[in-house]
Parts: sequence; C-alpha cells; structure tokens
Amino acid sequence: MVQTSEFVRRQISAMGSDVFELGLFRAASAADGSDAGMLPRAWDSETLLRSIAWLRLENMRGRNIYIRPQGEHHLSLVDDLSKSAIDRMKSEGFQPAAIVETSPQNFQAWINHGERLPKEVGTAVARALANRFEGDTNAADWRHFGRLAGFTNQKDKHRQPNGLFPFVRLIESTGVVYREAGKLVATVREQCEREQEARAKRDSALVSVPMHRGAEKSIESFRQNPLYGGDGTRVDLAYALYALSRGVSPEEVGAAIRSRDLSHKGTERRRDEYVERTVRKALALQQSQSRELIRHARSAVYSLAQYLGGVRRNRIWLRHLGIWALDCMRRRRRNARQPANQAVKQEEHPNHIEEDKATEGSGTPEPGNQEHEASHKTSIPCLLFYRITGK
Repeated sequence: MVQTSEFVRRQISAMGSDVFELGLFRAASAADGSDAGMLPRAWDSETLLRSIAWLRLENMRGRNIYIRPQGEHHLSLVDDLSKSAIDRMKSEGFQPAAIVETSPQNFQAWINHGERLPKEVGTAVARALANRFEGDTNAADWRHFGRLAGFTNQKDKHRQPNGLFPFVRLIESTGVVYREAGKLVATVREQCEREQEARAKRDSALVSVPMHRGAEKSIESFRQNPLYGGDGTRVDLAYALYALSRGVSPEEVGAAIRSRDLSHKGTERRRDEYVERTVRKALALQQSQSRELIRHARSAVYSLAQYLGGVRRNRIWLRHLGIWALDCMRRRRRNARQPANQAVKQEEHPNHIEEDKATEGSGTPEPGNQEHEASHKTSIPCLLFYRITGK
C-alpha cells in the first residue's frame, strides 16, 4: 500500500496536471458473461491520493487503472516502447517526463512539451513521436489513457505462471521538458496550419458548388448545429443519411466527410476506411428505414382490407338472416291460414275442390297463384330494406 501510494504520488507530480481523468477498465469475461466496461472518474491530486485504497480494490476485482490529464494539456503519451527506444529518445533530446513499465520490458513515456497544445496539434505531435520512436500509432492522440503505476496489469496475456499479474512500475518521474520541444512543436504546428488552409479551400469549394439539387443543407450546417455537440462522427453519419436520402451519390458524400481533419483516425488508409464505413452504415440505415416504411404500409393496407371484409361479411350475414326470418314468418302465417281457407272454399265452392286437386296434381299453378307467389318473392327484399334502414 505504501509503495503504491508513493508510485502514484510521484507519477502525478511528474505529469503536473491540476485535474486527472481516471479510467477503470474491465475486459469482457466469458467465464461470468460480463461485458467490457470503463468506469470513469475525474479527480484532483488530493482526491486521487485519498482514493488509492478503493482503486486497489477495483484492481483486485479485475479492473485496469488508467490515467490522463483532463482537457487540453502539455503532455503526449508514447505507448508500446522498448528499452532501446527509451534510450534513443534520451540521446536525441526527447527526454521523457515520466517512464512507466506497463509489463516486463514494455514501456510508456509521457513527454512534456512545456506548453498546452490544442487538440489537433497535440494529436499530430503524439503521432510524430510514435512514428519516430516506433511506438503504437493507434494510441497516439491528444488524450490517450496511460497506465497508473502501483497497480497490476490485468491482461490475461501477462498472467504469470503462479497465476498473478505483473505490477505496473514507475521507472522515472523527472517531469522535465525535453530539449527538442520547441523545434518539434513549431514544425508540427506549421504543418497543421497548412492542412487547415487546405481544408478551408476544400470547404469553400464544396460550399460554392452545390453537390446535388436535392441536398438543401451542406455538411458545414451540420457541423455548426449544436445538437451534435461538435462530435464529428455523429455529424458525418447524420449528414450522410440526409444527403443520401436526397439523391446525393456516395462518392460526393465521402468527399464532404473528408473535408474535415481526419488525421486523428490514423494513416490515409484508415481515414478512407472510416469514410467508407460511415457511408455504408448510412446506406444500410436508409434501406432499413425504407423496409420499415414498406412494412408499415403493408400492415395498414392489410388492416383496412380486414376491416372492409368484416363489414361486408356482416352485411351479408344480416341480409341472409333477415331473409330467413321473413321467410319463416311468411310460411308460419300461410300455414296458419291454410285450414280456414280450405273450409271456406269447401262451403262456397264444393264443386271446385276436385278441380283444385287436379290442378295441384298436374303441377301447373293457376295464374292467380303465380302472381301471389311473385308478390311474396318481391316483397322480401323490400321488407328487409325497410327493417334495416327504417325507410
């Protein structure tokens, strides 16, 4: 515990920042099914020193402890250095302010420029140092996390034969500004200014010439929109969706995305991959939205058809029910009147009984009976219409 506190105190003193950002990272585990996650904290030096016991507990639970200065600062981290690279840095005038051994014979170096660098310049300087001393260029940007000394490196590949993990050790903590700081920063700053001028020319060309008659907004309007909070990745994707939906070609969308500084993405190949990935994602989202609209449209049409079909079936059922009910009433009334009619007919016209029987046997109804049956048949729809509509 005493050694850990001493390592932490010396490292943050050499880094010389007022406030530090800490990241407690735990990798995904197949054993318990947990996902990878970063637990962030922002502390001043005093709070950080008081929290060492808690940091040690989280480190024992499998979290790696990382640190970096908060906001724009005066440091650059060069990661994944060998012992020979460290020696070469010192001999060429790039003395580190702090050297941390993250795993056996693998080092990180914090370089003090003596002045606070803007984000773009800080990223360019870190990349120049990583290229010069064969460090990790993927970890070279203005705010990359480095390991905090005094805690263990919890990566599985560094697990020792006894099952323990190696400690992150503080090798040097001088806090010095390296001798070549002024020359390197001036050179990189001049290069960044030239790149900014070139981007300004490309932006003006994109603004002066409309990309497509369907695109009403330029990518600059998205970059100035406070809704995206200056997040270039969100701006690029939002503009790509907007432009592609209005008929702008993927090539033109890619050219618009490249109009901003993508140097933090890495090499030219990595920048091209980022642009292509953004355009592909926008195309996929656009197709997904189109399929969703088609699905909703089909569902609406089907629901309407079901509703109309149900209404039609109900009307047919009511019509048949009404016809059946009226027919039953007509038959019941006719059967009720039949005995009385026969009795009256026999009394008034006894001689006609035989004729009626003969007529019924022949199957040829009298004209009067035909008119009577036809009147019943035509009256059923009329009665049904009257019962349903009330007219």
